[in-house]
Parts: sequence; C-alpha cells; structure tokens
Amino acid sequence: KVYAHYLSICLLVTFGLLMIAEGLGMEKEEKKKMQTEVAETEQGTNSVSKRPLSVLKQAFMLTCLGEWGDRSQVTTIAMAANEGPVGVILGAVMGHAVCTCIAVFGGSMVADKLSVRSVTLFGGSVFLLFAAAGVIMGPDT
Repeated sequence: KVYAHYLSICLLVTFGLLMIAEGLGMEKEEKKKMQTEVAETEQGTNSVSKRPLSVLKQAFMLTCLGEWGDRSQVTTIAMAANEGPVGVILGAVMGHAVCTCIAVFGGSMVADKLSVRSVTLFGGSVFLLFAAAGVIMGPDT
C-alpha cells in the first residue's frame, strides 16, 4: 500500500511536469498550426471538410486505442464475468456515451473561451497539486 501510494505520487509529478513542459512549448506550435489551418482553409484543402468520415474514423480509432487496457475496460471484464453480458454491454455503452458527450460539449465550450495552452498548463498544475496533497496526507489516509 505504501509503495503504491508513493508510486502514484511519482506518476502524478511526472504527468504534471510533462504537461507543464508541453504547455510552455505550445505557444510557437500553436501559431504554426493556426497559420497552417488558415492557409488550408483559404486554399480549400482542409482534409476534414473534404472527407467527413475521417473525423468519425479518427474519433473511433483514438477512443478504441485510448480505452484498450484501461481501468474501465478491466472493470467491465470483471463485471461481465459475474453479471449478464447484455446488461454490462448496455451499461458500459451508455456510461461511455454520457462521458464522451460531456467531454465533447465541454471541450467545445472551453475551446471558445480558453486556449489549449492554458488548459494544459492548468491540468499540469492540478496534477502537481494532487501529488503535493498525497505527500502531505501520507499513505495512511
């Protein structure tokens, strides 16, 4: 239990520092990306608008790869071993759909108000705050 506690703190610090480093390096990359997107839009070569199914394909692949071996998948496997598969499938699909809708709509609202750089820096800071809280509270809490 103690090892897992301090390992999780190390992971939180690592993820926090990586996100902050990524956020600090985003300013130049964001400008280049925006210039490229504007140029593509002006030329009419925006790949997403030419192939509407590409967004669907990309979202499916990213979600599939992101969820493969994830904690939620392992939990779903454990539930399916003890419960009926139909109920587990329906519950998992509905739960994932709700979470994805919140992420998509929340992300689009945040994207209008905040830059990706700000969100990344904030996320890295939150990871570091959780790591600090873990150190202060100790493994016995």
